[in-house]
Amino acid sequence: MKISENIKVGDTEKTLKSLFKQHILFENSNGEMGTINLADNIANYDAAEIFYGCDGYYYFEKIENPNGKNIGLMTPYVSDVNSNLYLYTSSYKFNNNQLRFQKASNVGINDSNNIFDFGSDSYIRIYKIIAYKS
Repeated sequence: MKISENIKVGDTEKTLKSLFKQHILFENSNGEMGTINLADNIANYDAAEIFYGCDGYYYFEKIENPNGKNIGLMTPYVSDVNSNLYLYTSSYKFNNNQLRFQKASNVGINDSNNIFDFGSDSYIRIYKIIAYKS
């Protein structure tokens, strides 16, 4: 089944892309850790999507009215090597032309159910930030 790319709004036919204008504010195929400089002020947008990951696992989050909001990004996964569960967690804040890194905490659980801490360095990489305005 093919979904139409056009939609009728009142007496006007519009494309789906024109209803929600998307703008890529950041993109790096290798990913970047730490504070991200954005191509435009996030305050100009109604929503943002952050595409991120680490160790070959990828995730995304969507945030409504993002400017000034604190964002928590987490990358849970089970290791292929040793069956440990790893959870990388990093805090960020959208602030005008930046997604500012704040802090990180990383924990794991081994196969004996013991919890271990493995530092406060951020291992999360940001690959893309897309912002939307209606």
